[in-house]
This record gives sequence, C-alpha cells and structure tokens, in this order.
Amino acid sequence: MKKYSNAYFAASNSSCGFISYFNKIFSCEELNKIYILKGGPGTGKSHLMSYIGKTADKLGYNTEYFLCSSDPGSLDGIIIPELKTAIIDGTSPHMTDPIYPGAVEEIINLGEFFNVEMLEDQREKIISLINAKKELYRRAYTFLGCAGSLQREYDSTVCPYVLYQKMSDYISRLCRRVPTLQQYKESVRITKAYSTDGVVTLDTFYENAAERFVIKDKYRISGVFFLQLLNKLKEKNQAVTVSYCPDTPERIDGIYLPDSKISFTIMMPNEEKNGKIINMDRFIKNDSISVCKKRLRFIQNAHTSVLNEALSYLAAVKALHAETEDIYIHAMDFERKERFERKLSKRIFDKR
Repeated sequence: MKKYSNAYFAASNSSCGFISYFNKIFSCEELNKIYILKGGPGTGKSHLMSYIGKTADKLGYNTEYFLCSSDPGSLDGIIIPELKTAIIDGTSPHMTDPIYPGAVEEIINLGEFFNVEMLEDQREKIISLINAKKELYRRAYTFLGCAGSLQREYDSTVCPYVLYQKMSDYISRLCRRVPTLQQYKESVRITKAYSTDGVVTLDTFYENAAERFVIKDKYRISGVFFLQLLNKLKEKNQAVTVSYCPDTPERIDGIYLPDSKISFTIMMPNEEKNGKIINMDRFIKNDSISVCKKRLRFIQNAHTSVLNEALSYLAAVKALHAETEDIYIHAMDFERKERFERKLSKRIFDKR
C-alpha cells in the first residue's frame, strides 16, 4: 500500500453493504471544481489523481488523499482545499454524475484512450471476471452484516452497565478547554476500512493533531462517548471532522477538531500511543458487568469468526481485480493518457 500523508477513505465496506460518503466529502457547496473520472479498472484513474496530488504537494498545497476502501493501494479521490478543487473516481460502486455540468463538475472519460477492439476480443472474460467479483462482494457483505448484528448485540448487552451521567460530566469538564466559535460545521473523513488487504486503519487524525486523546475501550462503549462528545462540540459551535465505523456505520470511531488540532482516537489492542489516555473502564459498572462476561466473550468470538470469513471473500477479490486490470492495461494508450495528465495539471495549477 502506498503511503500518503493526510489520507482517509471516502467509502466503506460495511455491515449495511457498500456505503459511499462521496456526496458529503466531495460537495459542490465546498468545492468550485470537481473532475469526475470515468473508465474501467486499469485505466490509470489512480495514477492521474496521484500525479496531480503530488504536483500539488510540491507546490506547497495541503492535499487530501482518499484511498479506495476495497483496494487501499489505489485512490478514490483527492482534494486540494486551497484551490477548492477535487478529482474523483466516478465509476461503480460510487457512481457519480454532475449536478452542475461544466459550471462545477467536469467528466473526464479515460475510455478515450482504450483500444476498444482489444476489449471486445476479451468480452467474455471481462464479463466473467466482473460477475465473479460481484458474487464475492455479495458473500462478503452477507458476513459483514452478521458481524454488524453481533456487534449491535454486544453493545445492547453492555448498555445497562454504562455510567452515562459520569461520562457526561467528564466530557463537560473536558470541553472547557475548547473555545466556543461562531458556527458548527461537521465533515466526514473515514479512517478504517475492511479491504482486500484486510483491516486497514489510518492514523491521520492522530498524526495531524497537536493534542491527542487516545481511548482504551475494553467494552466497546466509545461510540457512546463519541456521541456525547459530538453533542457537546455542537454546543461549542466547533468545526468537527468525524469518522464512522465500518462494522456499525451509525457508530462514530474518531473525532478531530481542525481549528484546535485536537484528536480523539481509539487505541487498538497491543498498540502504544502517546497522548492522554481515556480509559472507558471508568464509565462501566465493573462489579455488575461480571455476570455477562461469558456472553460477551461468546459474542466477540463469533464476531471475529464471521468478520474473518467476510475478509476472506474480500481477499479473493484482489486476484480477480488484478486480472481484470491487466486486460484493460494492455488495451490502454498510456502515452496519450499521460500527455493528457500533464495538460490537466497545467489547467489546474495555472489558475492559482
């Protein structure tokens, strides 16, 4: 997987199926120009975005990179905030069409660089590979759905043992350090994905922060903590960046305050991180919860089993995707396409 600074995901393979956050992240209200890339696998969409992003980085811009949630080695999009410009992959499963054609969005058809005759010769193989991938995703989503149901069952089992008022009082004290601003604003940036490479977690909130709060969460109650924290930050009219969990996408799994450069992230098992540790055990009725520990262990073991099954199907997608890409790569005129990349780069950065 390529290493990009300031990296996130813009979609999620979740217990509710594929979820795209493209409309929230690549919003016409926030951006003046959105280039929508169309074309099959292996047509160089990711390379084009990486080329423009790296050019922006060299020119001193703070580029945001959005990795593909299925294949984190590829890109789903980039944003150059200072130029209010984005380039995104507008193909399935996050199909995107213009709302304000030309005025804001512009479609770039990389299919123009195809040798169509070569692809027609491979018609049956392409159809077979794409249909096989669809079936693997269907199976993966079946087991991700089971994993989500188990996690919700776990959460409902723990719920009666949470000290909600104690948690609320702590969050109120914690937020005293946060100034009250003029207007609340919420952005979405996803930091965890179930992918063809397994579970991938990005530390971007943590890496960008000057002040870091790291949550230890034995009983998985950080979702309650994050929800209470978000409500308090709304009262403070803070700008907030939120990440949602792929297991249960209604659940927040990270918060970043860009104005204050404060992050709240979850510590993974056996992980060491610098920052102020918030141990969720302090908000649990530890004496009482012992009666259901056996049940919780059973649910968690079952969750691990079905999640691993889902990940095995996603892993199997990788080989099929590589085979599909190889067909399209051999049918592409990359020389023409790379000349186009340079022209597009000139268009974008000559406007600055």
